[in-house]
Amino acid sequence: MEGKRYEYIDIAKGVVIILMVLGHSSLPWYPQRWIFSFHMPFFFLISGLMTNWEKNGIREFVSKKVLTLLIPFVIYSLIVLLLTPLYSDKTIGTHSWQIMTKGWEGMALWFVPVLFFSQVVCYYILRWSLLNKCVALIAMMLVTYLYRDHVELPWTLYCIPYASSFVIIGALLKSALLTLQNASQGKAFSILTGCVILSLIAPLVSAVDMSCNKVYNFIPAYIGAIAGSFAVLLACMRFEKWKITTIWLQKCGQNTFVVVAFSQIIIMIINYNQI
Repeated sequence: MEGKRYEYIDIAKGVVIILMVLGHSSLPWYPQRWIFSFHMPFFFLISGLMTNWEKNGIREFVSKKVLTLLIPFVIYSLIVLLLTPLYSDKTIGTHSWQIMTKGWEGMALWFVPVLFFSQVVCYYILRWSLLNKCVALIAMMLVTYLYRDHVELPWTLYCIPYASSFVIIGALLKSALLTLQNASQGKAFSILTGCVILSLIAPLVSAVDMSCNKVYNFIPAYIGAIAGSFAVLLACMRFEKWKITTIWLQKCGQNTFVVVAFSQIIIMIINYNQI
């Protein structure tokens, strides 16, 4: 899917980015838990869907990810650090040291280094046979299950296995999504309805905070993440076909880095100045 711009993918990314912003505001427990159940897994799943894993050698692949992920990450991190006095009592120097030693922790930019390393790990895995890919996926899920909420590493690197599992799932489900693009309206609606129902049930029996590697009730959490991600994708696929005006959502989806970098900071500035 890499190399071709799918409008509904950009629309879906825009929808989930807006949900992410809402999820970090003062919502009641259920809508917040519902958003958290899939909003970060969605972006790792999308990276698995949209990346052409066979196209480049490892050097070209890593170079491209450095240019598109790590360099913007450093730039936006510096900008957010310079804004520290607007949302924190910490000095820029103190905050900079904390970021260098611990990373962004739960703040929105945490996911960028995790995405980079997850994609590098999956570069090798997704060149294996289907059986070996499935074995690797199970291994990643087992590591996540065994070490969830028990391992502390700087830069949120402890959630690389969890993140990598969704990259692999996205790559494995690529053909299914392409098939659904051409499915009949009735079939697509039935699958969408099923995904929505599963997505709404999952937060009642599970909870996820990906930045802390916290996954409660493991299997329902995975089901909820996949179902929620596909519900958004299928709904946005319908929006595109129905020509519903979604230009502003596309713009959000095409500029996720900017929204991720500054949305939570804006919320924190507002909350800080209300104290």
